[in-house]
Amino acid sequence: GSFSFNTNITSVDSPPSPPPPPPPFPFPGTPLVNLDFAKANIKTYYSSGRYDSDLWELANFWFSQLLNPSFRNATNRTVVFDVDDTVLANYPEMVATDFGYIPKIFDAWVQSANASAIQQTKWLYERVLHEGYTVIFLTGRKDTQANATLNNLQRVGFTQFSQLITRNSTEYSLTAEQYKSQRRKSLTDQGYNIIGCVGDQFSDCTGGYTVYAMKVPNFCYYIA
Repeated sequence: GSFSFNTNITSVDSPPSPPPPPPPFPFPGTPLVNLDFAKANIKTYYSSGRYDSDLWELANFWFSQLLNPSFRNATNRTVVFDVDDTVLANYPEMVATDFGYIPKIFDAWVQSANASAIQQTKWLYERVLHEGYTVIFLTGRKDTQANATLNNLQRVGFTQFSQLITRNSTEYSLTAEQYKSQRRKSLTDQGYNIIGCVGDQFSDCTGGYTVYAMKVPNFCYYIA
């Protein structure tokens, strides 16, 4: 007999293309940690006293920097302090919201003016005033929160300072680094000699116009 071959064989589908490589992590080198574990570690960092001891060590070191004899005869010596989690503690509010940021709830917290002073930076504030430094508060809070911020600062003992600077409406869309570096440049142009900048975010003091950047520990959030 004879054999016939079917020449109408459907071609096999090509193997799927490999997926594109995943985008890089925004913070390469930082290990992934279970979120519940991270929260528990942060709570232990505060409750164990380690946060307090770390910050006391830093505050003493920063004060020694500001006592540098080369600054003693400088005119208009100034230290710029951030507000949130630098001199006013938002940690109770963060724990109450399980470390979430809900703008409406946070604004209510700000308007309540109930934050307590962070004792280590309050000590630093008092020491630099005693040494003849000018103090300026430069916060990322909006101008709509200025009165509550002023009330809170004064209520917990921050009563002597040259300026309290908040964002105006033209600055709402700026990053923290853009806003704060521009404001420090403006202060420098006004004649303030900014020796120290104290903040809980790197963006509080990056961008120049300060001799020293003094970073308060904060593992709860990151602001660019």
